[in-house]
Amino acid sequence: MRYRYRTYENPSSTTGDSLTFPLVNVTIKKGRKTINIDCLVDSGASESLFSLDIAKLLEIDLAKAETQDYIGIGNIAITGFKSSIMLKLSGFDTWLSF
Repeated sequence: MRYRYRTYENPSSTTGDSLTFPLVNVTIKKGRKTINIDCLVDSGASESLFSLDIAKLLEIDLAKAETQDYIGIGNIAITGFKSSIMLKLSGFDTWLSF
């Protein structure tokens, strides 16, 4: 599979450097709500994480959702909420359950 790479301005750069990321377009579905978004391809990730904005758009109620702490680069911890969704990669017909 080929990924699109998109270049963004690096907000922490003082010399105008940019950052380039591999992205894949996906459709995410929860119940009757669906959205299309570009997602970062992270081949080393064991789970897929989405922002709270995505949960709001899909009207996912996180009030009773199970939480999990994730440790990222620099040993920085964030708390995530678990929810099941359906996901389809652009160019494919199969929905995947997560």
